[in-house]
Amino acid sequence: MIIGFGNDIQSLDAIADFSTKETYLKRILTPKELEQLATRQKGTKRYIQFIAGRFSAKEAYAKAKGFGIGEHAHWQEIEILNDNVGKPILTVIGESKIDGATNYLVAISHSDNYVLTNVIVEK
Repeated sequence: MIIGFGNDIQSLDAIADFSTKETYLKRILTPKELEQLATRQKGTKRYIQFIAGRFSAKEAYAKAKGFGIGEHAHWQEIEILNDNVGKPILTVIGESKIDGATNYLVAISHSDNYVLTNVIVEK
């Protein structure tokens, strides 16, 4: 049963402005996400798409929860890692987790200028 749905769209240009700031990356991305980011060449489109995808998916998750990122959903408690074939897998811990949630589905799509994400939370 679906208990939450959220979507988000982000401009790659807006994210590119922040992609060189280590403090921003460490605030938004978990240590494991930073490890996956390190496999991409800095400044490339794939590098920026990775950051934008994680940012957007975390925003979409917060919308599925019914709140924005902040008091009830925290950047470091929401993690999106790619599995061995590249599929994004969303994991949530701590107070960011939705009560009763047992499964998270995430889709991340890129265009030349934007990333669009959808998150479905199931019970």
